[in-house]
Amino acid sequence: MIARGLVLAELGRVDEAAAQAERILAHPDADGYARTSAAAVLGAVRNGQVALEAAWEGVRLAPDQPRAHLVLGLVAAGLELPDLARRAYQEALALDQQLLDRQAAV
Repeated sequence: MIARGLVLAELGRVDEAAAQAERILAHPDADGYARTSAAAVLGAVRNGQVALEAAWEGVRLAPDQPRAHLVLGLVAAGLELPDLARRAYQEALALDQQLLDRQAAV
């Protein structure tokens, strides 16, 4: 489900990607990774309150995962919430100091 949502977003199939992300969020077994992934998809195709709530839920369920904080930062930046974006990025870096090095290599 996650891979399909990410691929649909990458292909620019906005409505289908958003619908897939919403299916992920509605799944009863959606864990922190799934919620963070759904937030990333929504942030890419239709950023808004649902994406922000999913990103927060991803952080709540997986507070030790830098990716969750990074997605929260990206969603917040897209929603023009600079203080939240900055705090989320700082937390991601605090959890994984190599994050910038890996991002630069991509």
